[in-house]
Amino acid sequence: MAIPISEYISIKENVVNAAGGVELTSLIITASEMNEVGGLSDVKTAFDNGDVVEVDTITARKLFSDSTAVGKMLIAYGAFKVKLFKKSGTYLESFNSVLEKDGGFGAFAIDDDLDTDLATANETLGAQHMYVAATDDSNATNKYLLKVYTDGDYEQIGAVLGWAANINHTARNGATTLMYKDLGVVATVTTLALKSSLDAKNINYCGLVQFHGATRKFFQMGKCADGTDAGVVMSSIYMTASIENGWINLAMGANKIPANAGGAAMVSGIVISVAETAITNGAILCDKPLTNEQIALVVEYTNNSGAVDAIQSVGYYVDARIEVVDGNYVCQYTLVYAKGDHIAKVGGSHILV
Repeated sequence: MAIPISEYISIKENVVNAAGGVELTSLIITASEMNEVGGLSDVKTAFDNGDVVEVDTITARKLFSDSTAVGKMLIAYGAFKVKLFKKSGTYLESFNSVLEKDGGFGAFAIDDDLDTDLATANETLGAQHMYVAATDDSNATNKYLLKVYTDGDYEQIGAVLGWAANINHTARNGATTLMYKDLGVVATVTTLALKSSLDAKNINYCGLVQFHGATRKFFQMGKCADGTDAGVVMSSIYMTASIENGWINLAMGANKIPANAGGAAMVSGIVISVAETAITNGAILCDKPLTNEQIALVVEYTNNSGAVDAIQSVGYYVDARIEVVDGNYVCQYTLVYAKGDHIAKVGGSHILV
């Protein structure tokens, strides 16, 4: 058991559509039994005892049969490390058990189809974890749910988990999108009719695309269930984790953080540092055009018309102030930024004269 981080720092997030040290390893909750493998008995014992175990992917592949759903996920999982947890009770109960032991993961999945109770519970946590779920037909809308059309092939889920775990959030231009990524799995969508049906429900898939006789396969459309770019969601999860860690490190490393403008400036410094890293990796975009609706919402969130100029020029706006809440001094900060959307389609006109 552990006290949740929300008791010490609470971060809420709104999306206006149209600092290192955090490792977002992916997690798999599985009902399968681990194999007996020589030299790995301690891993199996910890797994069977209900611990979250973290191993390199090569080791993980030895621990599960390729015929199981988790084994298929691991075949396509392209990241170096993975976290594993043995299902006990429902998947939601197992997820809650994981959170009591280890919150240090980004994306996660289960070795079964979409669990709506689990998806709903994860959404209430905010920008903490992205649930990668197998579903061939679902209208569920959820910002932290990434639905994947598997056609019964759980390698599709493993490939997406590996993509999420491989994002280098501290590297220049490290922010990424799932769209256009060939992750080494077979294409599950080969017709325009099926593509259109899945796109309408924000269900992702590996599609086979033909151009001038040749074919290429890659993931589409790279969106979470509410339409937000999956890469943007992973970046927001990383930024939240970085700010949480930054605050705890600051608070524990100082005699106290003063409840005045100086203390608010210290909090602003943490947020600005994370935002600057996000500019470097492409999670925050400078010079991104905003729609009139976005501009109006920025002014509404910040109560500052100058925030629009800041966002359009440097990519973000930060404000922090001290408030008294239930007798406690709380530093409330606002971070509004131009999220790192990608160009999904190119349209052109060729004029011959």
